[in-house]
Amino acid sequence: MNKKIIMAIVVSVSLGIYLIPTIADDVDITATVPKISVTNETPTNGSTNIDIDLARLTIDINASTTFNWSIETSPDIGGNSANGASNGTKISVIAGLSYSTTYNWYVNVTAGENVANKTYNFTTKSKPAVSDGNGDDDEAADEGAVSEPGIPGFGAIGLILGIAIISIIKRKQRK
Repeated sequence: MNKKIIMAIVVSVSLGIYLIPTIADDVDITATVPKISVTNETPTNGSTNIDIDLARLTIDINASTTFNWSIETSPDIGGNSANGASNGTKISVIAGLSYSTTYNWYVNVTAGENVANKTYNFTTKSKPAVSDGNGDDDEAADEGAVSEPGIPGFGAIGLILGIAIISIIKRKQRK
């Protein structure tokens, strides 16, 4: 908004002080607050079934001046930040995601006196079931469990013992 302002200038002269009124035309006295735009988050807020191999978070940040920004995560899977940045896509490399976990990520931007804080979240997919080849899927197959004729909980040794016991029983049945 343009306003006329009356300014008083004080001038000191060896014999006295003089006030000189001045009128300034068309002086813009409105404060300019930098605008901040934070958009296009990837993955999008509230996403589910995200692969645990996701390697980065991205966000577009635009402001009317240079800015400071940061991306933080909880649980901590990575983050990034910069000062004096310019407009564009900002990236945070992440790693170590777990199955069936919700992750929050926070974008913080400061441009002059203006601040923008955004919170996003995503959830990773469930651990896939492992097939043991008999048509029913279970998670025990990836934990080293051996199906019959082994002895549960003994792995390869249980398998060998189980086969040996079955062989002995079959021999006794033949006699």
